Amino acid sequence: MNEMDGLEALNKNYLILKNEVDSIQISLLSQKTAWYKKIPVIISILALTFSFGTTYVSNKRIKIQDIQAIKSDLRNMLQQLSAIPSRNFELTKKYSDDPNAVAFVGGQINQENALLASQAAELIEQLPDDRVSAIEAYSVAVALQFSYQNQKAFEMYELSHNLATDMNTNVAAKRGMANILFISGQAEAGRVQFQEALNTFSIFKGYNDFIQKTTHIVTLLNWFGAESGSGFNAQSIQKLNEAENISKTLRPGPYTVQVQGQIQQARNQIIGLSIQSTTTAQ
Repeated sequence: MNEMDGLEALNKNYLILKNEVDSIQISLLSQKTAWYKKIPVIISILALTFSFGTTYVSNKRIKIQDIQAIKSDLRNMLQQLSAIPSRNFELTKKYSDDPNAVAFVGGQINQENALLASQAAELIEQLPDDRVSAIEAYSVAVALQFSYQNQKAFEMYELSHNLATDMNTNVAAKRGMANILFISGQAEAGRVQFQEALNTFSIFKGYNDFIQKTTHIVTLLNWFGAESGSGFNAQSIQKLNEAENISKTLRPGPYTVQVQGQIQQARNQIIGLSIQSTTTAQ
């Protein structure tokens, strides 16, 4: 085909397309009745709208059912996790005269704890934040920490802290985050978290002097344990001294005696470690 033949064919195709477009425009202009006045069109639109509406409602219902099923599974797992410490104690007591049996049972329980904690964490991650409670996230974090899943435990502690609307869970989650950081070798970051735990009453107002002081003592004893466990002896003694100084200002009572006993126990731990270190050096 030469160049002229090609141009002629192109012109013919253009004319055919133009005639089709003109025909469509004439047809549309000739329709005097608006589309919204045509019953078949209205019925089609209403049917389409109804279809979209039922699909949305159906999907919404399925999502709600899925959330309810996940919540149910999570509750069951949390109940199983909460029963593990008691089972561990009972079995350890039962086989107290058989160290091998105790070690075997302990290993089995640790595996069960690790599995349940991991599955519970996965379920929490599938739920919207407004369907998870701070205490649920905290419980899973503790179980994860016991099974040495520190990174995931930190994430659950952090979630618990962000969701917490009460002082106790808020400060407990902060302590958990701090301990994980110390365990992971991030002592400075852990100290920041402990200090934020001590500042909790700048957020949660209205607590009396006794509650504030005893809460600070518990935080300082946790801080002491983290410093001591990481080999920072001077810092650990400093935190223990701070806890002891606060305890001396508490009003007399059974809980005060209990707190002071915990501080003395920690002090004895330091003395024991010091004697052990001296004996080893000799």
